[in-house]
Amino acid sequence: MKSVRAEDDQSVKNWMRKDKEAHALMGLNMSSNIAAKTSSCSMLSKLKTYHGKKSDITVEGLRKQLIGYKYDERKSVVENFMAVRRIADLLERKGEMVKESWIMSRVLNMLPPKSNHFGTSWSFMAPTDKNLDKLV
Repeated sequence: MKSVRAEDDQSVKNWMRKDKEAHALMGLNMSSNIAAKTSSCSMLSKLKTYHGKKSDITVEGLRKQLIGYKYDERKSVVENFMAVRRIADLLERKGEMVKESWIMSRVLNMLPPKSNHFGTSWSFMAPTDKNLDKLV
């Protein structure tokens, strides 16, 4: 019986080719010095941790963005609201619960002093009438 070297087996050659392709593609998302020293499997694991659905880094970063969002004077009130809403949507896609009341509080608390009258008007509304649609 003839022994077959692993490098000669077509399935191994295909696997090695695909592994090199995966390594090259994943390397585009990492610094070159890390990609050069890391296996494809290890790179994938690191990318999943950093960009993955349940990544604590990403979720924690999004939480900080939501809580610390500052009003951007170059944008309209609605554009600033939409930026906060996008962050909340990203958190929800990551499986985090984001209450509507949290978003409303963040939006109201980020408004610049020139919009204080808006917050005052909002405070006089009945609690049952307060929702994101009316806030916008």
